[in-house]
Amino acid sequence: MRSTKDRIRKIVRENIQGIAVGPNRGRRFADLAIEAMERQDYNRAANIIMDSFMIDDTYGTEEEGLTLLLKSFGTPILEEELQAIVDHWREQFKAGAYDIRSPGLKEAQLKESVTDMMNLEQMISTAAVDVAQEFNEMMIELVEEDPGMITSIGGSIKSWHEEAYRATMDLEGLIEDAIKKAIETVETQLHNGDYSR
Repeated sequence: MRSTKDRIRKIVRENIQGIAVGPNRGRRFADLAIEAMERQDYNRAANIIMDSFMIDDTYGTEEEGLTLLLKSFGTPILEEELQAIVDHWREQFKAGAYDIRSPGLKEAQLKESVTDMMNLEQMISTAAVDVAQEFNEMMIELVEEDPGMITSIGGSIKSWHEEAYRATMDLEGLIEDAIKKAIETVETQLHNGDYSR
């Protein structure tokens, strides 16, 4: 099974991993954003992130929101932490629910929100690994109890183990994606007032 660290690395994805053009041609957006944060130039870091997604039609509050999220987290920052912040901002951006001027929204609350979100990512990853691991063990035990079901179709125990492992890797990713999709759907519905009475 892949380690938790491997699963976290899988989270680091999409455009922020892309390559910049212009003066920074050939450099990764993630590296540029982290360097800007290390210089405490959070506005620049936010602009780099928005450039990576080719976003140029945001409201000022949405830009300020990303800048404040980055600033509230501070440095040093790991790449997976940066990606988690970006994912959180993107979800709010797409839902149209992010407004930095919302009553009571403070830097400390934003930082706590990002930390909570990263903890949730970890919980999702752990749940996916646990379920997939259980599936893998069940498939292995199944063949060990009845090897004939494999040998009768020309397979071997070794090949079954390899196939079960590949299937387990696929299952792990599918479970994680399904949980994230469910959370995103429910969160969007919540922001849209679908649960109001």
